[in-house]
Amino acid sequence: MSKKSLYKVALAAAILSAVSWIVFILGNMSLPALSEISDPLQYFQTLQDTRLVWIMYGWGGIFGTLLSIPFIIAFYYAMKDTVPVILLSMIIALIGAVMTTFGFFSPLTSVYFYVPLGLVANPESLPIFKAAAEVAVKVFEVPWALGSFLIFGLGYGLIAYYGWRTSTGPKWLNVVGMLAGLTGIVWLAVFLPFLQPMGVILRMANILLIFVWSIGLSTALVRQKEPAIQ
Repeated sequence: MSKKSLYKVALAAAILSAVSWIVFILGNMSLPALSEISDPLQYFQTLQDTRLVWIMYGWGGIFGTLLSIPFIIAFYYAMKDTVPVILLSMIIALIGAVMTTFGFFSPLTSVYFYVPLGLVANPESLPIFKAAAEVAVKVFEVPWALGSFLIFGLGYGLIAYYGWRTSTGPKWLNVVGMLAGLTGIVWLAVFLPFLQPMGVILRMANILLIFVWSIGLSTALVRQKEPAIQ
């Protein structure tokens, strides 16, 4: 496989990832505040009524994350000969991708598993199902937050930094990537409460900056002449 072919796959993946994140954003904008619902039946009914929103949120995030893997690998191949340490950055990002994908199954587990059970359960069992659904969300929360920071913050930030140092693509694009890495700290808001008031703005900024960087750098790599992968 030539590097040119790899870069074309990376560009296609970056574009599809951006589309997936748009679906995620649309879902995220309409999520109900489940933490404010104390009544178990209302809790599950709200999940059922907003089922499409949760599906958009969950699958949008999963595909947005998984489709980042091809361009992460492509950026690694673009720099591995000049910056051997880029391998560590790729590993950090890939570990983050796995953890983040796992985390995005949290809303989908609630929609596909707990909602059907909750809606047919007898009134005595409803509080138990509600507690189980809430615990499931908490179980996913820590790896979800940490994984998101590893890929969308630290991983992308480091890759963009090395791209900037080696002039892999236009420098301004990698500056955008480094800014994406900085805003990626927002995914640690579960551990850093002072970030929560800025959470929505920083998450949107992080995602939009990643759009520009990943698609732009992939396009720049497709346009340059490269030998076959060794």
